[in-house]
Amino acid sequence: MRDKLVETKAEIIDNVNTFLDGIYSNSDDKEDFRKMVKRGVDFYPIQNGYNFDFAPSRFIGYANNDLENHRLLKKDIKNNNTSVGGRKTTTADGRKTTTAINKVLDPKAIHNEFLKSELVAFGNRIGTKIDNRKHKFWTSPTVRRSIKSLKSLDSAVDDINDSEVGNNSPEYIRRMAGSYVRDPEVRRQVLSRANGVCEYEGCVPFMNINGQLYLEAHHIISLAEQGEDKISNVIALCPNHHREAHFGEKWESLQDEFKKILERLNQ
Repeated sequence: MRDKLVETKAEIIDNVNTFLDGIYSNSDDKEDFRKMVKRGVDFYPIQNGYNFDFAPSRFIGYANNDLENHRLLKKDIKNNNTSVGGRKTTTADGRKTTTAINKVLDPKAIHNEFLKSELVAFGNRIGTKIDNRKHKFWTSPTVRRSIKSLKSLDSAVDDINDSEVGNNSPEYIRRMAGSYVRDPEVRRQVLSRANGVCEYEGCVPFMNINGQLYLEAHHIISLAEQGEDKISNVIALCPNHHREAHFGEKWESLQDEFKKILERLNQ
């Protein structure tokens, strides 16, 4: 029975994995999965490195679902239209699946601003723009721990705080003057690229309290100098080399070395 709803968490997780396999496949069917993300309302989030991936209720709420089964459910739009609350619906109805998933997962799907911003970033990564809706998310204890961990990452040191002292060079002060908003998504992509290793000399940093190797993001051309807030302008450094890049006697020559490294990484 293709419109049977999920009844266990294991069924939901199996569907999440099926959906994400489709999103990251090289198949022509990938566009079908992207459209489901674009138009989705309620989502199951799952951490993927320094980011979150998402699977929509309408797909993961049907037992043993796959793309072929989902296409058959969509065809029922023509053959099995019914009315819910004065609005036509079908067997492939996200409200049905959300209700079913809410019976399995605790807590029920809720609005979360952090996850909403992560959903938009996920859409950007897979090449689609998320529809402007009020989205809700299932926030298990694991998801809440992941959110706390990533928020901690977002509030960590990016480029060195302007208030820190240690380099009185007029040239340094000129370059670093001002305060600029940085995109946390850029930092995460850079840290994901580094995979826990300092991109300058390959040293492995300490483990932070969240169980992640601690690296910091450094703009080789500062935002004050109209440097771009893009991964092509940001290098992941261990804390020691990051301080040296700002306060060491070789800070200017290090920028040239960083540029060469990023040119190689971005080829």
